[in-house]
Amino acid sequence: MSQKKVLIIDNNLEEIKALSQIVKERNCEVFIANSIVEAIKILDKNKRFWGFARNKINAILLNLDLPENDSLMFLEILRKEERRKTFINFIPVIVYSDFWDIEKLRIATHPCYGMAAFFFRKPYNVKQFSDVLDKIFYNSDLEVLIELTRDLINS
Repeated sequence: MSQKKVLIIDNNLEEIKALSQIVKERNCEVFIANSIVEAIKILDKNKRFWGFARNKINAILLNLDLPENDSLMFLEILRKEERRKTFINFIPVIVYSDFWDIEKLRIATHPCYGMAAFFFRKPYNVKQFSDVLDKIFYNSDLEVLIELTRDLINS
């Protein structure tokens, strides 16, 4: 099985180090972006067949607390690009935040907008985080995670 690739989008160096460690322990390759501009460049470099096949990035970890709502803007850009391509699966996005901003979470997990697969509030449980990655990569439980996250946010 090929090594999974994870893109971490965060502007906090300590957070990047902690998440990178967790992801590397799952035997994944890590890409780091400190802004949405860097993230889009990384995604562009990892396109297959001029963007008509699934991206080489297997999952994205996104800090919802990026300045100026950049995280929501990134989700909008990502999903618009993916919708333009007929045969592409959506890249699973795991969002995390220091805060319980219900409006941001509803937008990020909305089935037509952000489609985030899972949400963690910091500080997160490392075991739970690893389990979520395993479910996305190996157990194909992405749809279950999305449904559980939406139920949590809407309750």
